[in-house]
Amino acid sequence: MRHALQGGLALALLALGATAKIEVDISQAAITILAVMVVPFDGLGSAGKAVSKRLLHRMLGCLLGGGLAAILLLVSQESLWLTLAGVALGVLIGRHLENGALGIGYLGMQFALAFLVVMVPDHYDHIDPVAGMARLGGILLGFLVLEPVYWISTWLIRRLSSSIT
Repeated sequence: MRHALQGGLALALLALGATAKIEVDISQAAITILAVMVVPFDGLGSAGKAVSKRLLHRMLGCLLGGGLAAILLLVSQESLWLTLAGVALGVLIGRHLENGALGIGYLGMQFALAFLVVMVPDHYDHIDPVAGMARLGGILLGFLVLEPVYWISTWLIRRLSSSIT
């Protein structure tokens, strides 16, 4: 129940802030919150540890993948062929991290997903780096909303439970 409340509170705060005039993709922020808070049913006993690891891996993967995509978008200067080559490169790197022997499969998956979210344009006849940056901004906004909610609520719950016992 605690886990569901943390995710729900983060989504509610995101919804309250959705009317603000910010140039990010709010849907990407919601997806980030939901993706991090999804924990397999058998992992709920150690949900705190699982979510902490997922937060770290998703954040690192998204920053690395989204950052590389942003650089490639700027370098490609809206060239379709360079953009497609960049997509292939990013997917290759992300899948290598996901399936490699480093034990960072979730980080690699998040790298590839964030890379694709930022790099793949809405329309190939007009490759707009600004739209990719708005999607990356949405991912980062999701972390900015979820992280404080998660850590503060976890701290409060521990503090309250220790004062009861």
